[in-house]
Amino acid sequence: MTLYNMKVIAYISFILLILLTACEDNTEKNINSETYPESDAVYVKMVKEYVLYEDGDIEYNYYHKLKLLTHFAFNHKYGETFIEYNPLHQNIEINDSYTIMADGKKINTPDNAFNEVLPRSASGSPAFNMLREMVITHTALEVNSNIVLDYSLSSDESYFPFLIGDEVLNAESPIKDLEIRVIVPEGMKLNYRLLNDTANVNISDKAGSKTYTWHFENLPAKYSESFHEDIHKLYPTLIFSTAKDYDEIHDYFLNQMAFSYNFSNDIIDEIHSKINIWHGKDEHMLNIWNFIVDDFKYFPVSEKYTGFKLNTVQDIWNNSGGNKLEKTLLLSTALNEAGILAQPVAVACPKLFDDTCGNPLLFEDYLIKTGYEHNKDIYISAIEKESQSELYNLNGKLIIPLDINDNTKYEIKLENSIQRADFVGKLKLTNKSEISGSVIANLHGSLNPFLMLLENPTKAYKILNNVKSAKIEELTMGKSLINLEIKDKLDDEQSGYLFYSFAEYNKGIASFHIPNLPEKRLTAFKINFPFSENYSYTLELPDKLELINTNFSKTISNEIGEVIIKIEKRDNLLLFERSITIPKDIIQVDKYKDFRALIKLWNNPKYKELIFKEL
Repeated sequence: MTLYNMKVIAYISFILLILLTACEDNTEKNINSETYPESDAVYVKMVKEYVLYEDGDIEYNYYHKLKLLTHFAFNHKYGETFIEYNPLHQNIEINDSYTIMADGKKINTPDNAFNEVLPRSASGSPAFNMLREMVITHTALEVNSNIVLDYSLSSDESYFPFLIGDEVLNAESPIKDLEIRVIVPEGMKLNYRLLNDTANVNISDKAGSKTYTWHFENLPAKYSESFHEDIHKLYPTLIFSTAKDYDEIHDYFLNQMAFSYNFSNDIIDEIHSKINIWHGKDEHMLNIWNFIVDDFKYFPVSEKYTGFKLNTVQDIWNNSGGNKLEKTLLLSTALNEAGILAQPVAVACPKLFDDTCGNPLLFEDYLIKTGYEHNKDIYISAIEKESQSELYNLNGKLIIPLDINDNTKYEIKLENSIQRADFVGKLKLTNKSEISGSVIANLHGSLNPFLMLLENPTKAYKILNNVKSAKIEELTMGKSLINLEIKDKLDDEQSGYLFYSFAEYNKGIASFHIPNLPEKRLTAFKINFPFSENYSYTLELPDKLELINTNFSKTISNEIGEVIIKIEKRDNLLLFERSITIPKDIIQVDKYKDFRALIKLWNNPKYKELIFKEL
């Protein structure tokens, strides 16, 4: 069969599928605000079709019929459709776009409702200003109207040599009927995995091609809850690739000029001129890191919109910025030029990433693996400066070196994944409402701002509020021990009472920004990392101030963790203790009630504040 005939058959098949869908519109009558009381809209039908032709061209065909059930649906959610693409290698064609009003009247989308704009992610970026976003403004929308959209996005053979997909099946609204089809040339194998679902694939052969079809019904809307796990664990997901394995992707991907790490002589001279004013490899690394993060812009453009083709490090430098992977390569090149061994790596979930289904869409992040004279395997980001190595956030993650000479992959397994922060203080309150004394901070893992303190030891005073001075007793990547001198005072008087709250560590649970939690939850709750945060203070009280708080002791200990809060007065000495330990970062739904009880007690302002009255 000729290539032309294969393309004609694929197109006709897709049109017939849409026509068949139109004949099944009786199901739409049963979709209303009564049958879907919690939904603003429902996809009556959605079809996604991927076609790889023998010449390497790729075509993506998309169709949906979306019924709007509320005013919110068309005023805030579905009034416009956005389609991002790369006109240098892709062509978009709108096959059909119209609205069926509640009375059955068909209103075609007018010509002036189709407008191309620069995607927001590419704003201010010369390297990505070729990208476009088709904005389709839907008209004649009302409650119980239907939006029908059918478009095709074609990519030429030079865009990307493999057909890859990472389809999370659920959408923002329920889907009544979803069909996904992948068509490849005859004789080509499609590697695929369907996660979190048991639907069978239907494989059919036609002259010159093989079609893989998955059919799903009554898919619920995505959850609106925050603090959730990776979406690939929450929803049915179809992953596919025509690459025979990851090695084939690895070889293609890393044989780009971007991975040659070559700077021009003038850039090399500029890097070395900066090195000459710094002292020691630690300082070199930190300053080059600062230089790349701060002086080169980050453009949040996904590699899938460039066909996973990257600018060279020379061009990234000249463009004063790049996307995440490009900035990672830029930082790696600059560090190696300064004599600091650095390797760019990709991060993936080991249960998701499969060697037999090579798919770079599954890369979650890009980092630099580098080291110090006394601390090896430091992982840092090229787009933001963190106070600690990313190592402690990578427990259980798969690391994939982006090195043409290194095809190894390894999983990070930390011996102790619980991050810890302990504060022990001895303080004194004077008659003038002033508080002074010392606090020893013992910080471990993610809660240890190692890189921040290594770069600037004076920042130790930021560990807690109202620190007068700080002395670092020990500083390693795994642990820091800091002596803090506190100078503080009670809050201003209110109705004859004085108030005081001990400062909490801003990189501990406070940095998670956990809000007031509802009573029920539908999905597992994910926190940043397992942790233990502990405060133990003694406060010497003056004779002329009376403590209003009564002695209090409250402990909640359950399968999720433990919270201990104690306030005890012994003569003129106040003992104050607050401790929270949560040894797992994933709280399953059946344990959410226990987790909520811990957080509710910890966040209760009643147990954070001391109240005094002058005698």
